[in-house]
Amino acid sequence: MSTRSIKCGRSAVFHSDLFEHVFPGLSHFSTYLRVWHFSLSFICLPFICSFFSSLIMAMSFQSYPITANTVAHVYWEKEHEMQSFSYPDPVPLPPRFTLLKERLASGNEAAITSAWQRLLRRLDEEINYISSMGSKVVPTISFSNITNPQQSQDFLAQLRRSGVAIIRNVVPKETATSWRQEASEYLSQNSGMRAVPTRDPQLYELYWSPAQIKARAHPNVIAAQKFAMRIWKSEDPNAMVSTNFPITYADRVRIRTISTTTYGGNENRLNPSAHVDNGSVERWEPDGYGRAGTYKDIFHGRWEDYEPWESSSRVQATSDLYQGTGSCSIFRMFQGLLTMSPTSSDSDLDSDSDSLQVCPMPQLATAYFLLRPFFSPSPSASPVSSSSNLAHSEQDQQVPFSTSSTTFAGEEEQEDSPWLFNYPHNSILHGALPSYAQDINPTLHPHLQLDRSLVTIPRLEPGDYVLWHPDLIHVVDGPWQRQNRHHKQKLSMITRSKNPPDPIPNTNSNPKISQTLSLYLPCCPLTQTNALYLSRQRKAFLLGRPGPDFGGGGQALFHQGHTNYGSYGYGYGGVQSMVNGPGPYSHLRDDSGTSGCGSGSGTGDESSHMGRAGVQDVNDAGGDDGLRAMGLLPWDEEEAHTEAEREVLAMANGILFPDLLDYGRT
Repeated sequence: MSTRSIKCGRSAVFHSDLFEHVFPGLSHFSTYLRVWHFSLSFICLPFICSFFSSLIMAMSFQSYPITANTVAHVYWEKEHEMQSFSYPDPVPLPPRFTLLKERLASGNEAAITSAWQRLLRRLDEEINYISSMGSKVVPTISFSNITNPQQSQDFLAQLRRSGVAIIRNVVPKETATSWRQEASEYLSQNSGMRAVPTRDPQLYELYWSPAQIKARAHPNVIAAQKFAMRIWKSEDPNAMVSTNFPITYADRVRIRTISTTTYGGNENRLNPSAHVDNGSVERWEPDGYGRAGTYKDIFHGRWEDYEPWESSSRVQATSDLYQGTGSCSIFRMFQGLLTMSPTSSDSDLDSDSDSLQVCPMPQLATAYFLLRPFFSPSPSASPVSSSSNLAHSEQDQQVPFSTSSTTFAGEEEQEDSPWLFNYPHNSILHGALPSYAQDINPTLHPHLQLDRSLVTIPRLEPGDYVLWHPDLIHVVDGPWQRQNRHHKQKLSMITRSKNPPDPIPNTNSNPKISQTLSLYLPCCPLTQTNALYLSRQRKAFLLGRPGPDFGGGGQALFHQGHTNYGSYGYGYGGVQSMVNGPGPYSHLRDDSGTSGCGSGSGTGDESSHMGRAGVQDVNDAGGDDGLRAMGLLPWDEEEAHTEAEREVLAMANGILFPDLLDYGRT
């Protein structure tokens, strides 16, 4: 069975549940829809699935108007989403999520309520500190100093608190600048490269260019990854995870054109979205992160005991239950960007800041958005309070478990108002939707005070490496603006071009325009899941195809009509769209009418590209360590520091090089 068929089949389950939830009067149609989705996806005809979905949905729209709180309304917003499902109102999920919340809270109601009270007080203190510090809260260290015991110890201590850091001069500035030029030449030689979003191309589906290969295999990059991953510890000494032997995760290229005009002044720009990658609803689900008990301390009302840097509780977690194309299916200890160009910051007042923005609270913010679905503001709050409106929209019911916290009236006014434990529970997981990233916004998450807690990282120079925790709230697409706090997008028709504009524009003719280029380079330890992924990614590399998470298994990625079309997609999408087809959603189809689950025109395929890097390029750039990180050379088990690490290396060698197994060893 193809990967594509499996994904479409899983997606069909979710959409059939949504259909029945939103249109209960047509439940018999939902049954037919479920049968059609499964049977046809298994015989590899997903485009027929989309046709019948569209037909039934079109029939239902005639009888059931779409309201602001229905899941169907989400898809009106889909063309405008940035990197996650972003909608300011609570979205009810299928009823099974109500049962899920009941099981998580059962017997712990009082403990969770007490934890919520303590958390809100601690959040307010930490946000005051972050607001006063600004970008200084982000620690930095020069690559040449990572071997200095005192400086490295201080740096890692600050990283532990903030969850984000910068290692400067990981590669020489001249080297990084030359890689930028190589990337430009590679793109120029191979026209038709896809990029998303179409209106403001920033993420280019490029995986195997010489610049990327050289960066991933560079000895300094691998050394920086080993150094940063030292902060992770395992409570289980026998956990099958090693940070001393990083693996390569082939991600894409970020190219952003900026100007001295304000961000909001460009109508072609998408509004940036604060979000958390590596899944969304999976953080509450027993088959997701619950499999490893990653957040058990938080759900037991002991968020102070939750350790964001504990690795053994994440090795067995599943972050992509819904297998959305572009979602990350492996364990990343850090997400990362290696810059090839200077990037601006808040201090560059004459430019549109294009740097990463982060909410540097890996423990507190994670505890907050995980506990948030168990609480709601009291309906007795001021009518002008957004929290009051939220309470009414959620239709919460209260029990004696109540808390006192801060809510927000309008944009600036603050007032004290009780927050109540929800009972009975509802199916809402604020900002979470299957196969999308976790959205964070001021309406659903008011206590995070994003206008104060989101900080822009310091200015970056070519060769700098910025890393952040996989659970960290962040914005990567330009400054998150306060005026976007309660912004709602309107549905509009978008004119698309067949190909994106020149990815490396000539900025000399317009001094008010500049362009930045960065490579996504996460830090990934060696685990069983990661080794299995690496074996598939190795095949994709040799064939010039995208990695498994980016459509390398035959799944087309981000062509017009794809469920993710118009979004960035790393960590999102994958749910078969209910909106492809004629009618109000017809603008989401491609010119040929191919549905989102159908095969595309080789998007992301570099097999015929001129200058594509190969195995020799990996060897030239990184030697043995670079080859091993790509799964091209076995690890030497004698280099293991512990017996547990030796077992990890043996396991990985068995997965990647089964012919080398010593079958006589017991």
